[in-house]
Formats: sequence, structure tokens, C-alpha cells
Amino acid sequence: MKKIFLLTGIFAVMALTQSCSKNEVMDYSGADMVHFYERYMYLGYDERRTEELVYSFAVKPSSLAEDNVNVKVRLQGRVSNVDRAIKVGYVADSTTAVEGTHFRLNDGLIKAGEYEGTVPVTVYRTTDMKQQTFRIKLRIEKNESFDAGVVEDSYIAIVVSDILTRPTNWPQWYGFGTYSANKYKFVIDVLGITDFPVANRYQTEPIEGIYTAAQLFGFAYQLQKAYEAYRAIHGPIYMDDNADPKVEISFN
Repeated sequence: MKKIFLLTGIFAVMALTQSCSKNEVMDYSGADMVHFYERYMYLGYDERRTEELVYSFAVKPSSLAEDNVNVKVRLQGRVSNVDRAIKVGYVADSTTAVEGTHFRLNDGLIKAGEYEGTVPVTVYRTTDMKQQTFRIKLRIEKNESFDAGVVEDSYIAIVVSDILTRPTNWPQWYGFGTYSANKYKFVIDVLGITDFPVANRYQTEPIEGIYTAAQLFGFAYQLQKAYEAYRAIHGPIYMDDNADPKVEISFN
């Protein structure tokens, strides 16, 4: 009897293994897929999904009338020996921007032999962006090359305005503290930097435009000294000019 049970167990394991193998082959031979792949480093070691990209014309030259927001995408499947287009659409009931007025969708691209690519979304500077922030919720759409991939990465939002807006990667925990538009304007005036992507802990060499924790804390020290010098001549800058009581900006 024990031998019968043992043999039954062995056959069950073999059947399960064969079934898994068959499923793996089926998955591999299925359609190639693609998904949005925007990430940010939280505290320099924890990679997290970016669900919303922030774009503001307020930090761009006043002559700039339109620009592209390049959204990163990643292949979920096999590389190809030809370039392949990526099709995107937008979710109407989650989008406040008007297509053709505030934005235009374009096909993205994954080049031959590569796993990653971008989808450029053209945004237009309009007068109403001075008072209002607009949202575009993108989704991956099926085409002749790709299906939509990872469900949670099949959607991403772009927020566009002509107002100073908190950057997605505002370095709050690196000495910059709580965000405010007045503080952000001071940062731009002093550093000339509008975006603060953080290097991961495995980065061994400097990469232009990506900052280590030490660099960001150094910026915060520089900003605090610059603010002390500014305050001595011009007086305080407040987090919110209309707040009561007023709180000064600080970097620590």
C-alpha cells in the first residue's frame, strides 16, 4: 500500500512538472507585451513605481510653446530585429486636458535589439494653464506589435500646467523639507535645477542629472546659506504669502 501511495505521489509531481513546463512554453510563445516603466528611488534604495509625471511650463523659457514628455516603456517579451511602434490612448473619464488643445498623442518606439523605449506625448502651453492644472491619463493599447503588459503599469498620468508644481522627485527627506511654490522658486533661482532624480545605492560612478544623497544634502546646505544671505538684504520669504501665521522657508 505504501508503495502505491509513493508511486501515485511521484506521478502527480511528474504531471505537475510537465504541466508547468507546458505553461511556461505557452507563456513564452505568446504575444509580446509592453508597459510603462517610470520609477523613482525612495531614500536611495527603494525603487518605486511613478504613477504620475509632473510637467510645468513655469520652469521653461517663456518662448516655449510646446514640448514632449517622454514616457519610458519596457518590453515584456522578446527583442526584435526591427523597430516596433507602441500605441497609446487616454482614459477619457480620468483626463481633464483636451486633446488637440492641451496635448497630442504620438506613437512610441522600441528600437531593434532593445528592451526599453519611450512614448513622446506632446503638450501645448495654453493661457488657461496659468490658473489650472490639467491631467492626461495614458493607457497602453494593443497594436500589431504589442499587447498591454503588467496591469498596474498599463496606465500612467501626466499632470501639466504653467504653474510652479511640486516635482515628482522633490527631495523632501534630503534637507529640502516640505514643498511650497515660493521655496521651489528660490531653489530654481539659486541652483538652476528643476528636477531631482536620486541615484540608487548601487551607482558607483557619477551620472549627469542624477544626484546622490550627499549631493542633495549639500544642495540643502548651499540653499540655507543662500537664504540667510538673501534674508539679510531683502527680508524673509514665506512658505505661503497668504498663510496666517506665516512660516519662513528653510533648508535643514
